Amino acid sequence: MISYGFDIGTTTLRATAVKITLGPFRKQMVTPVGEPLVRFTPYKGKNLDSEDIVRLLSAWVNSQKLPTPEVGTLLFTGQAQRAPNATEVALEITNRWRGLLSAQLNPELETRVAAYGAGAVELSATRIGQPVLHIDIGGGTSNLAWIENGVIEDTACWDLGARKWILSEEGEVLSKTAQAEQLESCFRQSAPQHNRFSNKRALLSARIIASLILDFSSIPSAFVVIPWKKPKTSGRPLLSLSGGIVECIKDRTPLDFRYGDLGPMLAHAMLEVAEEKGFKVRLSPEHGRATALGVSSHSFLISGGSIFAKSTDNLIQVPTFSEKGIWEGPRFAVQLSKFRADSKTIQKKADELAARLTDRFPKGEKTVVLLVPTNLGKSLGHFLQEKLDPRFNLVVLDEIDIAPNPTSTIRTLDLRWSESVQRFTVVVKSLHLF
Repeated sequence: MISYGFDIGTTTLRATAVKITLGPFRKQMVTPVGEPLVRFTPYKGKNLDSEDIVRLLSAWVNSQKLPTPEVGTLLFTGQAQRAPNATEVALEITNRWRGLLSAQLNPELETRVAAYGAGAVELSATRIGQPVLHIDIGGGTSNLAWIENGVIEDTACWDLGARKWILSEEGEVLSKTAQAEQLESCFRQSAPQHNRFSNKRALLSARIIASLILDFSSIPSAFVVIPWKKPKTSGRPLLSLSGGIVECIKDRTPLDFRYGDLGPMLAHAMLEVAEEKGFKVRLSPEHGRATALGVSSHSFLISGGSIFAKSTDNLIQVPTFSEKGIWEGPRFAVQLSKFRADSKTIQKKADELAARLTDRFPKGEKTVVLLVPTNLGKSLGHFLQEKLDPRFNLVVLDEIDIAPNPTSTIRTLDLRWSESVQRFTVVVKSLHLF
């Protein structure tokens, strides 16, 4: 199947296309298709320039002669996800390319796909016993993933990046974010003098940002978007870096203001501070396109892969699950807590569910959707279908890895039938409300 990955970031807009061949146990082979797209993200004031974004993406799709995508992900990252019209832009793009299964404005997903796309998860699988800390540094935010033995164990996001000040080529401050003002307040030596950065002052500011990013266990709360779930105190992990700063490092970009921000200085400072702190550094070969590559190549894995479905209707859409895990309406959806993945436990769970559903819906004319722990969807579905009235339309999905904040997101789960691979793929739509 063909998958697109669109990453609309603070500074750059990136797009990739890949061909995914699915295998057993959610394994997949990924082959790049065509050349990736890299452009500056177009804005109109504080809003994203929707017309120009669609024009750039359409021109790229046409120039590469790309087929319609069957899967893929649209991701807003950094400050772009805070644009007042981000939700409207997301809907316009996903309506235009309906194969895009996911419109995500979610920092945790951004962190995970960047770690996958940068190769940090794969790297960790070869470093048994040694944690890998992957940091994807963009213009607006830095996304951190703590990876052990090939598994992302924790994620965090800092409101720190290269584009907190928008600068002229001479270093004059054209505009700045609230986080830039916070940095100036906390670290007066980082503030531009007379509304202008000298190279020396810019390097000092970049060094302060780099030190904050790498003080990953004790960063001030003012710069935290998503905190770690568990404290990080043990040893020095292997440091994996991706994002625009890695392009600056590899290209040996001069320490000036050619990009209108502190990008080249922050690239220099990250290496310098990392060395001082004793980190061994690995630069991602995918550097700035790690997130776009991650969303095109790995959105299927992130969404869940073990699925049971009785019917092959083109689309089944399930509104957001409530906190109790039950939504009542034309369809009945239940989110199950984790249970053991052995045959006896699955059969017992199927017996319990069959009794509950038959008691509640004796006529059986109901679409029932179950969201279950990862990799148990297909097996539970087979056990349960045998025990249900044939009039039930049963769908069982693996749970997704991302758990959006229910107070700030609209979340739906979709199933789309792909004729080319004769199977369902899971869709996660998560539009953040600001």
